[in-house]
This record gives sequence, structure tokens and C-alpha cells, in this order.
Amino acid sequence: MQQETFTAYRERYGLTKALLRIVLKRVNNRFFFAYVTARDMGGEVSAPKPGFDIRVATEAELLMAANEIPALSSEEIKHALANGDVCLAAFHSDRLVAFTWRCYNKTRHTPGIWVETQKPFRYGYKAYTLPDYRGQHLLKPQYTDAICKSKGYAVATGFIELHNYASIRNSRRNGNRTVGFAGYFRILGKHYTFRTPGAKKFGFRFVAVDEEIAG
Repeated sequence: MQQETFTAYRERYGLTKALLRIVLKRVNNRFFFAYVTARDMGGEVSAPKPGFDIRVATEAELLMAANEIPALSSEEIKHALANGDVCLAAFHSDRLVAFTWRCYNKTRHTPGIWVETQKPFRYGYKAYTLPDYRGQHLLKPQYTDAICKSKGYAVATGFIELHNYASIRNSRRNGNRTVGFAGYFRILGKHYTFRTPGAKKFGFRFVAVDEEIAG
């Protein structure tokens, strides 16, 4: 998929945000800083669009879709399901066209970094939609609220990088609010994590697997 140019970002979001995006993307492998969001689960949600089926995807369906979707890999699928994660997917004529994951404890983010949440907070991650289906808002976060609440989880949490403006706009549209910040940085091959009191209040943190994290 073709990446948007600096000029396109400047025209859409302004010069300051376009420059911020460049800076943060260049230091991404050494410094990561994100908004932490939260949403009380259980709100009303509209019915799926006609012609689309929204359901929890099976391992077989995910592995089949991995042949078409680069954002899915057999290794990640098996790891997520073994971890107890749930994948909500949109199907169009039995074709998996969009998906997002739900996690109830701790899951891998990048090499050396995991994301951890604590009950009653659940974590949502890695949403993806095939290019031809984007802009239709097929997967509402509320579609999994009943499943999560039946397991004793009442609040949805997540994070968004400061320069991911499209995701920030979509997150607000879905009723999420910013409750704090969290991130990590890397020095001499070792990760160090941080979070603000707001992120801690909602049970969210990054965990470095190469160090012991205090409170």
C-alpha cells in the first residue's frame, strides 16, 4: 500500500503535525510515546452493515485470511489465541475483510516490549481493514462489549501513537477518551518504560521483558 507523502499530511493536518509525524517516526525504534485511551463498555451499537457478518473469528478462518492479509501471520495468530486473545472480524461473503484483537491480560507489542492490563480493564489492539473496505467503519468496538463484560471486564483500554492522526480521530468517533500517556525508550539495547498516573489508574502499562518493572 502506498504511503502518504509529507505534502499530503501537511495539507490534511497542517505543517506542525506533519513535522511531528516525521520526527516521531524517525525515532520510533528508540523512543515511543502514545496516548492511553479508555471507554466504558456497554453502550448502544448499530447493526452491522447489510451484507456483512460480524463475529469472533476461528483459528481456521484467521489462518486462511493470513494468505491474503500481510497484517496476519500464522505465528501471531497461534500466539494470540494461546494467550487467550479474541479476534473480532468482519466477513463479506465469507471473506475476512477486517479484524481487531481483544486481550485480557498481557500480550506482545514489539520485540522486548509487552502491553499489560489488569481486570476490569481489557486491551484492544491491531485493527486492520482491507483497502477496498476502508472508510466504512465495519467494526464497532462495542461489538465485543457483551463478550468482555461476561468475563468481568467493564472498561476498554488502548493506546495510539501521537502522530497517528487518523486513528486518533477514529478513536474519538468510537467514544474513547484520553486518560493518560505511556511509552518506552531504548538505551544501549535495554528498554525503559514509563506511564502517567492516568494510565496507571486504568491498569495500562508497557512492560519491558529485559528488565523488572516497578509498580
